[in-house]
Amino acid sequence: MLPVFDDLTITITATEPPAQGANVTVSYANATTTGAFSLAAVAAQVDALKLALQRSDPVRDDLCGAGAALFAALFAGPLFRTYTTASALAQERGHILRLLLNTDIPALVAVPWEYLYDRDLARWLALDGRLSLVRSLPVAARPALPVEGALRVLVLISAPTDLPALDSTREWNNLQAVADSAAIELIPCAPTYEALQAALRQAPHVFHFVGHGALDEASQAGLLVFCDHAGCSQPVYASDLATLLSDCKSLRLALLNACQGAAPTAASAFAGVAQKLIQQGTPAVIAMQAPIVDDHAIRFAQEFYRGLADGYGIEAAVGEGRKRVNEVAASWGIPTLYFQGSEPFAIPVLSDAQKAARLWEKAPQVSEPARRRALLERILALDTKHAGAQAAAADPKQRRGCAALRHGVAVGRPGCMARRVPHAGTGRGPGAQLSRHALPAGRTAGQIGRSPHRSRGPRRGPTLPADPQRPARRTAGALPRLGVGPRGPPAAGWLGQRPLSARRG
Repeated sequence: MLPVFDDLTITITATEPPAQGANVTVSYANATTTGAFSLAAVAAQVDALKLALQRSDPVRDDLCGAGAALFAALFAGPLFRTYTTASALAQERGHILRLLLNTDIPALVAVPWEYLYDRDLARWLALDGRLSLVRSLPVAARPALPVEGALRVLVLISAPTDLPALDSTREWNNLQAVADSAAIELIPCAPTYEALQAALRQAPHVFHFVGHGALDEASQAGLLVFCDHAGCSQPVYASDLATLLSDCKSLRLALLNACQGAAPTAASAFAGVAQKLIQQGTPAVIAMQAPIVDDHAIRFAQEFYRGLADGYGIEAAVGEGRKRVNEVAASWGIPTLYFQGSEPFAIPVLSDAQKAARLWEKAPQVSEPARRRALLERILALDTKHAGAQAAAADPKQRRGCAALRHGVAVGRPGCMARRVPHAGTGRGPGAQLSRHALPAGRTAGQIGRSPHRSRGPRRGPTLPADPQRPARRTAGALPRLGVGPRGPPAAGWLGQRPLSARRG
């Protein structure tokens, strides 16, 4: 059963309060409280937060200080009393207090509100299971419809040959591992605009994008990087993506596992990809407000889907993903949740027998002995009386597979994700370190791509769902010239970022 939420809606209408009056309204329990918030008063702390998020592992003490200052500036005077009263009442009732931050002022949308820190209670609001920190925009919400049957997740992994590689194999394998024993169905999609348009006709509930993202400073618009039919980078702007997704009436959520997917431009709060999707009717969007290390993005997505599989709603599952990132770094607040209306969906939790049945459906697709034996052992661990798995496990070939498994036979990759194989000597093998990084030197593309910083996880290899129209040998193509972002002029190894070598290790 999903938790009950008590909404505390915080609407900020301007960066500075008027001489007489207020620019903040807090609505709770059919009552409103007004107050004043000055962005200028905490400009140094907000800038410190933004700067910290450009690092692979922000210093927690720095984040605490800046987050506490932001908390004190937002919840001042009567607003603090309303917040503490609402928090206490929600705990007393066993409810979750939902903090709904509502603003369409670009400078306020760009504030890392996810790092609000309550110094009195020594807690991050976005990591507290008793709270839910959600962003909203002043647009009409599309009514949420129930999800019937399995949650259909359309997965588009874009790995252009002319951009740095990402460890998409790991992300796909993680998604598949969760889906194998949950009420989740994965729909792989080739990384082209045409393929996405066709795949959306399969009525997915979730659009999951893995790849590079950017802000085009010249046109003041966010974009995601797809592939053309030659495998080279093809920008898809927020407005074009929103046109496709808004017509998919089954869609409940877009998860954009790419850099800058939630970053607004200076001119418009709706120029970012996440904000544009919300404006055009997508009920919920999860996106990154800053460059994110590849390993952290993968951890977040894996735990998010695990939470959904265990019966959590979107908000709680986002919290689970953040906690997983918090295990290794303070970049847990980079994922942001935009949410319109009520909970878009929750999927049923499967019993152990149902999980075993779903895994058994996968058995015919697994021919490699060690992998098949491991699958059968998983099934029998969930359902000791599963007749099919018992019979298959008794096969002498499966016993040999078990012996091979004990000696560390590799599990391989799913066929639909095995277009390119990381190989020795490139730094893209399983033991390599990588982050979601950089365009090649000389490529003018602003802030495109995932973070150039070091990663604790393996390097992303450019693997993606097979496209029958794509030739085996792909030629490099030029990405459109995008304006260099606010982090400065191009630097060696990464445009607008530190050189890649400076952030490795």
